[in-house]
Amino acid sequence: MTIAFTPPHEDREHLRTLAEHLAQAGGQVEILFGEGTQAQRITLTPLLAKLLQTSLQELGAGHTVALVTTEEEVTPARAARLLGVSRPHVVNTLLQTGEIPYRMVGKHHRIAVADLLAYQTECAQRHAAADALSQLSEDLDLYAAEYKATLK
Repeated sequence: MTIAFTPPHEDREHLRTLAEHLAQAGGQVEILFGEGTQAQRITLTPLLAKLLQTSLQELGAGHTVALVTTEEEVTPARAARLLGVSRPHVVNTLLQTGEIPYRMVGKHHRIAVADLLAYQTECAQRHAAADALSQLSEDLDLYAAEYKATLK
């Protein structure tokens, strides 16, 4: 199941304000439903509070937020949109090399959302490691030393 939410322009400021309040609340968030003696107070779990805060930030920025279950399967075109790459790259590189598992339905590829999320997490970890290594090289001035060695 996928549900997408696109914020109306007039609601964005209010959504940003709610996200800021949630961020300031830290881990303890309570919501009051109803009024007077009929009101009910519900405490959000930290996970739910973070999900709500992140969603409100994105909606407040005017972005569409989609809620996708990990059991869902998507087409290569949809996978490409989720990953921010082209459909041919998904099919010809990521699927055919085995980087992302898939199954065939007739002649059509189907990719589990859970596998896409795992791939995204792995990519983010690789990029973070490469960034850290690059920063370390800069801190140790290795680029300059290697460049000077090529000039000799």
